[in-house]
Amino acid sequence: MSTTKEYPEGINVEAEVEEFIRSVNPECKKKGKNEYVFTYCPFCNGGKNRDKETFSINTETGRYCCQRSSCGESGNLWTLSKDSRFSYVLEVETENEVRRHTHTFRTCEDHDERAAEWIEQNRSIPKEITYKYKVAFGTEKFKSIYNLQGLKVCAKPENVLVWQFTNPQGNKTMWYKFRKTEGSGSKEWSIGNDFVIEDKRYHVEPCLFGMGECDYKTSEIIMTEGQFDTLAVSAAGYGNVVSVPTGAKGFKWFDENDLSKNFLQRFSTLIIFGDKEHDNISLLNEMTGRFKGKIKHVRLEDYRDCKDANDILRKYGIEQIKKCIENAEEVQIKNLKKMKDIKRVNMSELPRIKTGIAKLDEYLLGFFFGQVITLTGRSGDGKTTLASQFVANALDQHIPTVIYSGEIPDWMVKGWLVLQLAGPDNIEVTLAGSDVRQEIYNKIESWEAFSEECSVYTVEDLDLNDNEDDGQSMLDTIKEAILRNGVKFIVIDNLMTAMNFTEDGDLNKTQSRFVKQLKFIAKTYDVIILLVAHPKKSPSRRDTEVTKEDIAGSSNIGNLSDTILAYSRPKDESVTWERELKVLKNRWNNDRGVGADGIGLYFNETSKRIAEDLHGFNFSYEWESFENEDDEVPF
Repeated sequence: MSTTKEYPEGINVEAEVEEFIRSVNPECKKKGKNEYVFTYCPFCNGGKNRDKETFSINTETGRYCCQRSSCGESGNLWTLSKDSRFSYVLEVETENEVRRHTHTFRTCEDHDERAAEWIEQNRSIPKEITYKYKVAFGTEKFKSIYNLQGLKVCAKPENVLVWQFTNPQGNKTMWYKFRKTEGSGSKEWSIGNDFVIEDKRYHVEPCLFGMGECDYKTSEIIMTEGQFDTLAVSAAGYGNVVSVPTGAKGFKWFDENDLSKNFLQRFSTLIIFGDKEHDNISLLNEMTGRFKGKIKHVRLEDYRDCKDANDILRKYGIEQIKKCIENAEEVQIKNLKKMKDIKRVNMSELPRIKTGIAKLDEYLLGFFFGQVITLTGRSGDGKTTLASQFVANALDQHIPTVIYSGEIPDWMVKGWLVLQLAGPDNIEVTLAGSDVRQEIYNKIESWEAFSEECSVYTVEDLDLNDNEDDGQSMLDTIKEAILRNGVKFIVIDNLMTAMNFTEDGDLNKTQSRFVKQLKFIAKTYDVIILLVAHPKKSPSRRDTEVTKEDIAGSSNIGNLSDTILAYSRPKDESVTWERELKVLKNRWNNDRGVGADGIGLYFNETSKRIAEDLHGFNFSYEWESFENEDDEVPF
């Protein structure tokens, strides 16, 4: 007889090890004189990869260990006896009593024909499934259990279905649940954790229903809310099906007990087949934050007009249950997209706005929807004028536009845009400045792309005397314009005037938050946002070229921008052009144009037009071919 100091006198360790082996009934083999090696560890079952021969137990010491690093279970016969996952009990005789470290009821082995008939008739579940899960009507034994809880809900235990929740080995009952089949009042209840029957103390813990009936033939396991639903899915031919013990919101069985948690870790995929309630699926959110592995869920449309799996079985049969499982969709992790779900895109085919500057369009391919574009440059170099010409070109392509100007009134925004649309040949120069001829002005006004598809949100709309967040108000207006008017191009001129901040506020944080919101709007609504931003004011850098690091305020302005353009007067006095446009960032087109020489541009003061050629200011817009009702029709 093998003994060790770890155990009291009289304990036959080798016999106890063999008793443990009989209780879990594993595949195992003797290795050497004093060791058994299990094909699969009784704790981790080989994990997701089903690793073999990682668990061994010594017949001289009773010590055991699993070599899998993610399992690592170890201990001795005392540990096994106290572990509620196993039915093995190490009995120790003392002077006055027989002490057992674990006391629970064993599973009922008898098939209950009456229960099987009732479930088949009322739930459309075949009898063999009821036998498989050992569902039975109550007896006097079970009556004594629920009466101890003060739950005199049924005088006839023979009319109460008893659900027995077993350990993963299926040889030990861990929890009981009862369901009335007649009468009024509460239909379902469960047993408490601790109770005494016939002077014996019992302790049970809630766990998943159906663990002991799983066949492990696949790495997927299906979870339902109710026990009838587990039987319904099992009837459709699925071998790994479980249900929760305490409803959709009770998760102590997972959070406070390792038995069910460790059991679930044997599977790589969990399919949630919960109850459909108000277009939501029970258990899904709760298990998404708990299960380690892939999670799928039954599609809402596959429930049809049913609430749960058993309801589906009764109304539409086994084939609909199979359809639910086969069509189950994987729960996507927020903000993550798998490569297989990302579509191949040809940038040349993406919708965009042509800027009207050929060299710039060569570098950028245009302004793409979903982009935030920052235009910077020193004061007085013409950022607002260039932004206005971008608007003119957008309108020529029938792109609905909103313009915000924080420095000039709305009538001036409109006046500059009309000058650019009209062109130098349609403008008269007076002492008051440039003036578009009336008939041309009328024709532009009658052009729908200009009169209906372009709107202005100006500084006059802002209340500079209150403490409200004007930036947020503007963003709300922009969103409304996108949704109601189909706006696709937004110009914000400029960043500093678009926000309201106090002297003790953090300007950089305010700017960063504002630009992040712009980025969100651009991506969410697939629009283009052109943001005019001033460079830092520094006398030492007045005569130097503007870089993306020169943008005033938060560094997030440049980081969040997809494209950064710098517009300025040329610093090189030997060049002939009057303005220079540089690409400082071009994220969508591999920074093409970044570092290249600036694009030479010319400026026409009369029309406010910008062109790549000194004599190229007479380009045309669509309004010139537009027929005005006021135009005289010759006879």
